[in-house]
Amino acid sequence: MKKIAEGHSADIYLTEEGEILKLFPRGFPKDYVEFEYRNAKALDAMALPVPQAKRIVMVDESPFESLDVCMMPYYIRRGILYEYIEGETMHKNDLVMVCALQKEFLSKKAPELMDYREFLRTLVQEKADPSLLEKINALPDGDALLHGDFHPGNIIIKKDGNPVVIDFMNVCRGDALFDIARTYFLLSEEDEAFAGAYLLEMGTEKEELAPFLDVIGKVREFE
Repeated sequence: MKKIAEGHSADIYLTEEGEILKLFPRGFPKDYVEFEYRNAKALDAMALPVPQAKRIVMVDESPFESLDVCMMPYYIRRGILYEYIEGETMHKNDLVMVCALQKEFLSKKAPELMDYREFLRTLVQEKADPSLLEKINALPDGDALLHGDFHPGNIIIKKDGNPVVIDFMNVCRGDALFDIARTYFLLSEEDEAFAGAYLLEMGTEKEELAPFLDVIGKVREFE
């Protein structure tokens, strides 16, 4: 098994069987792994351009050989096996494709997924100031499919030129403007001009995003 990437919340391996293993750290909550797996299956069922999630696996990293102590919880890492997509990360300045792909996602209705406000509350839990929870609760309802981490770094361009979207840890449902605000926030951290061009291509005014950006900025410290 060969490690090919490291992310904020997981290591990425290419297995000997030619599959991708997204392997989470020791002690990473089981519920979060299952949450991403369910999200990936839901997106695949919508016929969206995403890699197929095959199954959840457990990897035993115990240094012991005795059967009496193997598979100790401390040494277990959970992961998700995905279909391997050969390609390269999307180039940042392919703005038209980024926006067209995000619009395709946002056009889908996903009433069965977690509400984005519940997702935000889960992120901050009891650690947040009550005023932040009030702002989260005041955000508008919606049932659009939200990726939650949509940016060029989570888009792979296959050899045939077609895009595939990855990373489903933040997928939920809600107001489409939240997803646009989240993407704008992420892009603006690196390039304000590109982020502004993104809003133009999405046909969205920054003023529309104000309540979402306020919450996103405050929630960021809990991620």
